[in-house]
Amino acid sequence: MSASLKIKHMLFIILLAGASGGLCLRYADRTVDAIYISPDDVKLTLRGEIPAQTALQITAEYGSASCSGEELLREAGPDNDYRSTSTLSRTFRVEETAHTYQVDLPLDDFGKCAWHLQSITTQFSWQFAPPRMMLVNAQFDIERCTNDSQINLPPCRPNDPFRPVIYTLRHESDAGSWDELITIDPSGALALKPAETARWLPAQPRTLFVDVDQKTAVNLTLVLKPEYVVRLIENAHGNENTVIYPDGTTWFYATSLNTSPPAGAHTGDQMTLYSPYRNEACLNTLQQPAKGVQKGPLRENDYCR
Repeated sequence: MSASLKIKHMLFIILLAGASGGLCLRYADRTVDAIYISPDDVKLTLRGEIPAQTALQITAEYGSASCSGEELLREAGPDNDYRSTSTLSRTFRVEETAHTYQVDLPLDDFGKCAWHLQSITTQFSWQFAPPRMMLVNAQFDIERCTNDSQINLPPCRPNDPFRPVIYTLRHESDAGSWDELITIDPSGALALKPAETARWLPAQPRTLFVDVDQKTAVNLTLVLKPEYVVRLIENAHGNENTVIYPDGTTWFYATSLNTSPPAGAHTGDQMTLYSPYRNEACLNTLQQPAKGVQKGPLRENDYCR
């Protein structure tokens, strides 16, 4: 058989749901290697909460500089130092209620091929109105770090939690009204999607800093607030926007300095949409002593209505 007709197979690392701490390397339907993660092994833990009616798929890509052979492994491209790559994948199916999850991923030098974790991809799939589905994708590059000055690696930095918040933005104008889904993640990135084409793809990979000497845990959670509806009222010319949050907090944005804002509205230089746990979205709640004035910024679960 000519080289051009050879099929290069992919070796998959399958996380066995019923085996505590065990991973099994499989090729076709036969086991070619087996490894086990000890509780004392250095590893990366992903954990968080999966909303109701939502599936989660986590895929980790590994590289090996020592293994090759197209009868078992797909060769890596010329843009990295690995001779072969493989993946570990775990899927959490849709459930009726929200639930927590946890996945432990080995980091370096495990198995006969001395696999090395390169990147992680996550996909939350929310069935918000079956058969319609919203997808939130994110990719994370792995950067090894240490707090040991004797090791030639950069110092560790804290990992920000990945916690995008999804809620509803209702457009209101003389032309009618319609809803969009909106997401704001901790970095402040904002995306609007019509409900019919609700799919978010990462603009660029994030970085996860993993300590080579200690266990590292990162929270990856999707927050769904479909009942949290923010109204956006636009005038006919599009040069005035009024944003009203569920507790009545109102912001007014206009391109003309001569335009008067509605009574009680706050003004801003350019239109900004805030997530449900930002102080700017909850000013009415914070200013009512009867409800108790909160000290400092709102926590992520302090949604004002």
